[in-house]
Amino acid sequence: MAEIGIIGTGSMGSMLIRSFIRSGILKPEEITASNRSEEKLLRLAEETGINRAASNRITAEKSGIIFLCVLPDDTEEVITEIKDLITDEKILVSVISDVTTGKITEWTGKTAPIVRVIPSVTSHRLCGISVLSFDALPDDKDRQKIIRLFEAISKPVTVPEAEISAYSDIASSSPAFIAGIMKEFSGAAVRHYGIDQNTADMVVRETFIGTAKLIEHDYSTFESLIADVATEGGITGEGMRVIRENAGELFTAMLKETDRKHKLVSDKFR
Repeated sequence: MAEIGIIGTGSMGSMLIRSFIRSGILKPEEITASNRSEEKLLRLAEETGINRAASNRITAEKSGIIFLCVLPDDTEEVITEIKDLITDEKILVSVISDVTTGKITEWTGKTAPIVRVIPSVTSHRLCGISVLSFDALPDDKDRQKIIRLFEAISKPVTVPEAEISAYSDIASSSPAFIAGIMKEFSGAAVRHYGIDQNTADMVVRETFIGTAKLIEHDYSTFESLIADVATEGGITGEGMRVIRENAGELFTAMLKETDRKHKLVSDKFR
């Protein structure tokens, strides 16, 4: 596989580096990275053994697959810096939310092979979902290179670019949403029953982990698990009735807000 370049070693860039190495899909010497903060990059290079580049241009020049892991507002500047080094033989992988391949193509001034990927923090544990869009990468061999990378750290899901924000919300953002739901559930139990907060948090956390394993191994649908636990007319059934009556409105409101934010960001780059 071509050498991998990572431009930007913030939370997402550093997570990808550590996960690719931990999975065994890449060796440290196959990764070159650059970052605005040299101190942060130095610490990461010392920890992982990757190659440290003095500039984004060096990273782009050395790499066959170039990951753009910078903030949306910094994307044009970075692409302008390296655009003369981008060729048809290199693949740009953008993990930048709400900056389209069309805008990246405009900034590069050429039709380069581009992939959009929305990874998830769950890849720290080599699991969860990575959302991929290949609208601007027609070559199947190139697609397979990217899929192999993300299969090593997650379950890749390929979607049209027009749907990538929606899947981002239910994949990349979900760990925070799920943790938020668990926190509120535990807090409600503490307020209602007067039980210990730390014990309640532990019980909710361990029950969630167990439930996830049941869904992974024993139940093909959410509804089948619900049916086994929530008997009609029973205590759990009454709780499920309240969830069905109220949760849909909550999640619809939440997704409306995330969608509104996506549009605010993407409108800056039209």
